[in-house]
Amino acid sequence: IKGVHIAIIVSKMAGKDLIIAGHVGKFGDMGYAETIRSLAKSYGYRMVENPSLDEKVELLSHAEAVILPSNWSVIGSQESFGITAVEALMSGKPVITSGDGGLKEIVTPEVGFVCRTMEDYINAIKSVDKIDKKDIRKRAEYFTVERMAEEYLKL
Repeated sequence: IKGVHIAIIVSKMAGKDLIIAGHVGKFGDMGYAETIRSLAKSYGYRMVENPSLDEKVELLSHAEAVILPSNWSVIGSQESFGITAVEALMSGKPVITSGDGGLKEIVTPEVGFVCRTMEDYINAIKSVDKIDKKDIRKRAEYFTVERMAEEYLKL
């Protein structure tokens, strides 16, 4: 449902390195996890399974961008919010996403790319250096606990 296979394919096609990080087996499809392990190994990509907070911080600090090609429609749902996208923005990293569910509300053209096709993903990967870091930080600051609490209280 996170579309990791898409990230692997488009990264290879764009000639970019990829580190795959995430929680494995959370939704019970270990066959998919094995497929991802196999693909990662065949392409020479590193996998960080079930990363700790420190590992997440380290990975984000060195990332050029974060790719989130989520496709929850395969389980009849949508990505509800996309905390990983916000974490990437808070780290000053552009986000490349499918725009599934809440992701399309988080990622604006100023801070990343919402993709529909493989070509969109490849073009986005090749264009991340055109994103202004100041715009990323400004967008990230919108997603604060304080703002959320204030808006809840208004409701």
